Amino acid sequence: MTTTPPPLPDPPHRKTVTAPDGGGEVLVGPAGWYRHPEGGERWWDGTAWTDSERFGDKVRKAARPATPQQAAEDERDRAWDRRRRRILRGIVAAIVLWVVGALAFQAAAERFPALERTTPGERITAFLRAPRGVGSADPAKSGCPTTDRMLVDPSSPEVARFREVKGCGAAEGLAFESAEVVTRATDGSPSGVYDVTFREVTDPEHPDAALSEQTARLTITVEKAFLGWKVASVAGLPPRDAG
Repeated sequence: MTTTPPPLPDPPHRKTVTAPDGGGEVLVGPAGWYRHPEGGERWWDGTAWTDSERFGDKVRKAARPATPQQAAEDERDRAWDRRRRRILRGIVAAIVLWVVGALAFQAAAERFPALERTTPGERITAFLRAPRGVGSADPAKSGCPTTDRMLVDPSSPEVARFREVKGCGAAEGLAFESAEVVTRATDGSPSGVYDVTFREVTDPEHPDAALSEQTARLTITVEKAFLGWKVASVAGLPPRDAG
């Protein structure tokens, strides 16, 4: 009696399907890796393509093509990132400019006190309180710093020659002991009138000996300067020997 062998299993069903994301046709069968026409391999689960792709030994999820809505959202996100970077760069630039400007102004104010931010009245008050000196030599030749705007026409009989000298061993002179405001200088009226009393001068040979403890009515005029005001002229000083 002859035994009939069992039937062989049906060969795996194979068919041709479109490659994922296009690119051609692929002959597939059971679940497994299949070569993509454009390179690499994609995983076929037996019924459909999955997101897994393989290049050599590296397996990763395949990128899905973005929908129009997703593409628009991505573009908005990228545009906002670009704007945010520009805003941050602008803020950083503004901070840097502010710091540089503040340092530059501080340096200028230290070198040129007349450039400090002040009102006309504050500038005149600082002028009256500052120590004065009379140089024994030409400041331009000796290197002593002077304030040219303090010069007053010496040819006028009602105006004395006045020069502010700082450092260089300048002798004291024409210092103001006190001052009373008669008319205060303002932005609209940059000339102020002050009754000024000169300090005591004990040296009879001093050029200011005749002014010792005397009071004079001075008209002090200021003019606009960088970030403030500076003294332009002092009228009403009693005549004095040239310093």
